[in-house]
Amino acid sequence: MDFNQFINSFLGQNIFTLFFKVFSVVFSLLYLIYALVIYKQTQVMIRTLESQENSLILLISLIQIIIGIALLFVSLIII
Repeated sequence: MDFNQFINSFLGQNIFTLFFKVFSVVFSLLYLIYALVIYKQTQVMIRTLESQENSLILLISLIQIIIGIALLFVSLIII
């Protein structure tokens, strides 16, 4: 499939499908930004508070970033 066919197939779809694709990309990008902010806040919290569960909390925030990247990948490539 060359570029012209790709553009024609993308623009030939109805408005609902186009809206769904744009919404999924924007939502996944916002979620990734949210996950990065949560990770930064977690790092600040770990420096402030000392606890035994610091590594678990940091791991959860890293998992959130991985989910955000995967969600962005799925919304860009598959949908």
